[in-house]
Amino acid sequence: MLFIDFSSAFNTIIPQQLFHKLVQLGLNTSLCNWLLDFLTGRPQAVRVGSNTSSTITLNTGAPQGCVLSPLLFTLLTHDCTPSHNSNLFIKFADDTTVVGLISNRDETNYRSEVSRLAGWCSDNNLSLNVEKMKEIVVDFRRVHTQQAPLTINGASVERVSSTKFLGVHITEDLSWTENTAALAKKAQQRLYFLHKLRRARAPAPIMCTFYRGTIESILTSCIIVWYGACNASCRKTLQCIVRAVEKIIGVSLPFLQDIYGTSLTRKALCIAGDPTHPTHSFFSLLPSGRRLRSLQARTSRLKDSFIHQAVRKLNSISLNKELLSEISDTLIRLNKLLCTTIIISALFTLLVCILSTMCRFTHLSFLHDLFVLYILLSVFNVLLLVLSVCTKGLRVTQFQFSVCMYCTCGRIDNKADFT
Repeated sequence: MLFIDFSSAFNTIIPQQLFHKLVQLGLNTSLCNWLLDFLTGRPQAVRVGSNTSSTITLNTGAPQGCVLSPLLFTLLTHDCTPSHNSNLFIKFADDTTVVGLISNRDETNYRSEVSRLAGWCSDNNLSLNVEKMKEIVVDFRRVHTQQAPLTINGASVERVSSTKFLGVHITEDLSWTENTAALAKKAQQRLYFLHKLRRARAPAPIMCTFYRGTIESILTSCIIVWYGACNASCRKTLQCIVRAVEKIIGVSLPFLQDIYGTSLTRKALCIAGDPTHPTHSFFSLLPSGRRLRSLQARTSRLKDSFIHQAVRKLNSISLNKELLSEISDTLIRLNKLLCTTIIISALFTLLVCILSTMCRFTHLSFLHDLFVLYILLSVFNVLLLVLSVCTKGLRVTQFQFSVCMYCTCGRIDNKADFT
């Protein structure tokens, strides 16, 4: 894996070159002209205190901090694609990663892809910062072979055992110990400010909001990527921080396992419902249409990865849906039976009153039998009512347990809202 670093990526965009690429993509000419006018002729000055520099006009690059800049850079690099099936480009704005699969010790496709990428950057006025680029070799073979260093524009790329990509620490053994340790250290530093709020006697809701914004957001950063493959020790370390916050605030907080399950389900449903997503093909239905096709994995590392966990999660939701459907059908039958018996009891009571008025003291044995039957019907009604209440309680329990209600209920932030 080669992690690309561009030198001042947004500042090196050529508006005229971007204009031609947007036209080739089929965008409206008026929109392209508007973007060209937005990126050219931009006055810029520097102010320090009461002193202001002279104004210069910029005709290159995209404004820093503008929401359009990452999108425009993505559109600029849309034609930067791999030429070999064994290679993959992962692009997120100006963060680009080249992933190459090396088979039979043949690195030709991978190295030629990197050389072609360097040439593409030169043609598109993008400068590669080779000094900041990192390379990680993931090799789980018993006998490792030493690869020659990768060279770009005459400079060698540093080969490391771990690096940080989009806020997540990636290691050569694909373990998440280093990532969780970094998250735990960063979250523990924020506990100091939570202690300060407690000493200032801040209300519990304010401290909960502070926790969700500054600590929970760190602990759950990209949680669907790494939490499923974490070992028990790492999970315990992160959960201990949550327990420490609970003691400080004095209220119960959602478990990280619950947050992970919620996030995993939401993301899996989004991918399964988006045919344009690159990993949508992994979420294929069986011929029955009720469950997804299970993915085979020979190692626990692959089995605990996001895609495999997501498929198993959606399949468990499918089973919960079937269980809910059966319970719902049972409830409907019980309610119909209860309504029927109540109507029969009411009619029977009316019949007993009429017969007792007409017969008076005659046919006492017949009336006695009717009263016994009436009592039995009443007991049966009570039993049906109790059974109906119990099954409704079971339905509520299954509703709370089943995560498939996200499809209809939307986002659920905490256990209280879920309940």
